[in-house]
Amino acid sequence: MIEGYDLLDENDHSGLADTLSQQFRFTTVPTSYTKLKQYGFDLVHYNETELLPRIRNPRFWKGQIRKRSKELLAELERCIGLVSSRRAKYCGDLTHKRFKESELKTAEFLERHFIQSLDGERISLKEISEHNISNKKILFYEWITRVKGFDELAERHGHSSMMVTLTCPAYMHATHSRSGQLNKNYRGQSVRECQKYLNTVWRRIRAKLKRDDITIYGMRVVEPHHDGTPHWHLMLHCNSQHTSEIKRIIRHYGLQDSPNEKGAKERRVDFIDIDRSRGSSAAYLAKYLAKNMTGIEGKGEGCRRVSRHAADCARAWASAHNIRQFQQFGGASVTVYRELRRLRDNTFDSDIEPARQAADASDWATYCEAVGGVGVSNRTQTIKPYYEQSESFERSTGEIIQPGQPENQNRYGEAKSKVVKGLEVAGKVRKTRTQLWTIVASPPQSDVSPPARAGCIGTGGLGLV
Repeated sequence: MIEGYDLLDENDHSGLADTLSQQFRFTTVPTSYTKLKQYGFDLVHYNETELLPRIRNPRFWKGQIRKRSKELLAELERCIGLVSSRRAKYCGDLTHKRFKESELKTAEFLERHFIQSLDGERISLKEISEHNISNKKILFYEWITRVKGFDELAERHGHSSMMVTLTCPAYMHATHSRSGQLNKNYRGQSVRECQKYLNTVWRRIRAKLKRDDITIYGMRVVEPHHDGTPHWHLMLHCNSQHTSEIKRIIRHYGLQDSPNEKGAKERRVDFIDIDRSRGSSAAYLAKYLAKNMTGIEGKGEGCRRVSRHAADCARAWASAHNIRQFQQFGGASVTVYRELRRLRDNTFDSDIEPARQAADASDWATYCEAVGGVGVSNRTQTIKPYYEQSESFERSTGEIIQPGQPENQNRYGEAKSKVVKGLEVAGKVRKTRTQLWTIVASPPQSDVSPPARAGCIGTGGLGLV
């Protein structure tokens, strides 16, 4: 509760947003940070110039309140034992219900809104979302492509592969897995704090590997235990001669906290060496990707049946706690890969064409080699994303505000952030997004439906797969 308002009651959000924006209208920056901390809003990542116009804006507060209320509800359910193997796995029933309601509202919004180009072409947002990574099936296929590509890279270069599982200490778990009873040793850590712990462990591992000049690449999946406590699965590829040292480093940092607690050495850090005669690394990781995206209705190699409901609960958990479930480490930029796929025709440019053809064929391994090889990073690869401030469209006057003009601002009076506009290679820029689109809230006032775009593929700045 904040001054008579209930964070868990969505009907109170608008009123609370107005109240907070008025309350912070004349506060100083130090007082604002103190009050924000008191109210449980973590906004320290904004500097003084960025903070003040935001906390005086009701629209900003409504988004913060919605985000905080989701997390608060999920934490309450977890702390009182409503999230467990015996009650509701991954997230509580109310969290899951609100997540599904949010999905329905999003679907309704997409159905009622369109993007329109300056020449009058309209495309449904729903149609767009069905053909890009907003569609969880398409996102799953892209991740499988990347996982398989890394596996092929490792095989080409004779590298070793291993599955690593990192788990939080026992005192961070709210309930016991078998009985579902509250854990008497639980110290009240939130999911966010558990995720921060795992991130810290991983940063220390990466820093040590960098100091020792050991290169790794692969994928990470974050998923919840039965009680919502996060744990990580990493598919890691490396030079075979570094395997033992990497395991030692991971085990060292993974067991720095409470190394002598019961079961720590057996459960907190686990390794599975990939034997390619029995299956690829993609087969190992596919289960975890599917479990957290689409569910697994049948049985496959290394997989057990996981219902779509369980996958929905995992996604609801990630949404409530603002968890980034899937992340790549090492390897080439996926942004460049997606932009290359927007170039449908031969570029006749030897610096771009090999990578474009590999991306167009969904060949992640060849794409990585075309832009720099196994050890390539976003900073060292030969093709980089090109960022530029977008044009703005003033609806009231019809004026187009060009990039760099002082009037090209967001609602907080700041210059609009730069966005991906194309690719940069060898000092040359190749634009992949050339049209200006604006969102309209309703379809044309006629019986004619907006023109569909076959496959939703083009160069008009939609960011489609």
